[in-house]
Amino acid sequence: MLKTFIIILSLAIVWIIFTQVINPINIVAAIILAYLLYRFFGLYSKSERRKIKILKILNLISFFIGELIIANFKVAIEVIKPKFTMTPAIIAVPLDISKPYELVIFTSLITLTPGSLTLHFSDDNKIVYIHTLYYTTPDEFRAYIKNGFEKKIIEAF
Repeated sequence: MLKTFIIILSLAIVWIIFTQVINPINIVAAIILAYLLYRFFGLYSKSERRKIKILKILNLISFFIGELIIANFKVAIEVIKPKFTMTPAIIAVPLDISKPYELVIFTSLITLTPGSLTLHFSDDNKIVYIHTLYYTTPDEFRAYIKNGFEKKIIEAF
């Protein structure tokens, strides 16, 4: 019980730190959100499967944060440089993910990463078209997406 309380309190404190608002409504919202996250991600369970899944979700989040930082630096350096060195392209990437929530997470992560943008899905959601500012070869870019974002999403969910 004490462990549950500490986890929920920790999650609520993280929410308050990120929102930078300390008022009764935000504190109550933080506690409710923390409780819902705690229940949703299965922290209440002692099963090994749920613990591994939580680690995979944290792995996805840390991977995305790393990619976000790298992409921000790339774009910032590109803005500062006097010469245009980007190589923009639109690449078709075949997908293995098919669940709607996985597709939403995938497109959100791609679009939130500076220098890339999800443009369109095929009618059967098996191919996604992604605009990138840093094109190398189609195979390299597809491998980057499939071995990075898509693989982490499949592992997490």
